[in-house]
Amino acid sequence: VTRLDTRHEIQAPIKIGDIDVVPYAAGRVTFYDDDFKAFGGEGDNVRLWGITGARLHTSLTRTDLQVEDHVLNLHGLRHIIEPSADVFLAATTLSEEDLPVYDPDVESLANGAGARVGVRHTFQTRRGGPGRWRRVDWLVVNTDFVARSDDADISADPPRFFSYRPEFSTGGDHFYSDLAWQLADGFALQADATHNFESNQMAQWHSGLVINHRPDLTYSIDYSDIDALSSRMLSLGFTYQLTSKYQIGVNQRWDLEQNKNRRTELILQRELPRWTMAMVAFYDEVDNDTSISIMLIPHGIRSSRMLGAYGR
Repeated sequence: VTRLDTRHEIQAPIKIGDIDVVPYAAGRVTFYDDDFKAFGGEGDNVRLWGITGARLHTSLTRTDLQVEDHVLNLHGLRHIIEPSADVFLAATTLSEEDLPVYDPDVESLANGAGARVGVRHTFQTRRGGPGRWRRVDWLVVNTDFVARSDDADISADPPRFFSYRPEFSTGGDHFYSDLAWQLADGFALQADATHNFESNQMAQWHSGLVINHRPDLTYSIDYSDIDALSSRMLSLGFTYQLTSKYQIGVNQRWDLEQNKNRRTELILQRELPRWTMAMVAFYDEVDNDTSISIMLIPHGIRSSRMLGAYGR
């Protein structure tokens, strides 16, 4: 199959009082060299897709310099409240059920209306001592409620919403929350959870911690549970700075549902002028998959795959 796909978006940021509003509209045209009568009964080989919507955001701040707690390492507290919302309406001439999915980011596009309403709470404090004070995000909590119209594909589980590209969103009505808690400079907790209102159950949840033994050793422990996939994974990982140029990382993921080694990953990283070179080797016992690869990463960019092995 030969396919040509093009997407264009226009935005018009405006400010209404203290509220930032970004109306936007996007259009997408996808050409195929043949139609899909044999697949979905559709005789059109051109798909037109469009979306219009708006993003809204504001923030409120309160600072209390009298807060002092040596147990929690708090020296002053600043609370930033950021309410936000997304609303959108998408339409297409060919639904994803009538197309074979060659690439989810092209064929599996959201249809119908949707809205997200959420609040981000950020609690900041100071650490470091006199002459060395620096600002730290002590606790960050996000909460989002997402509603989708009935003509959307609400059967996907677990549901996800992507504000930067609503067409990639899946699933129906759901509630999502995550938190990051930096108790100390070398100790942080992370967690997130999604409740699916379509199935009225917890679709997925995850928790983990990262411990940093400065300056050379960092390790992490992570557990994730996805009910729809009967997936329960336990991950352990560490990184060690061998020299100023070399770093080694190991990540082990265990499938508790099948009681098998899901993934063993080894990363050797070397710093180059303006680049980072990484050799990645992994083995997956469940899929019987073995891979060795080499990555060159420009400075300023962190690979999501490396973040997975090195912890967050």
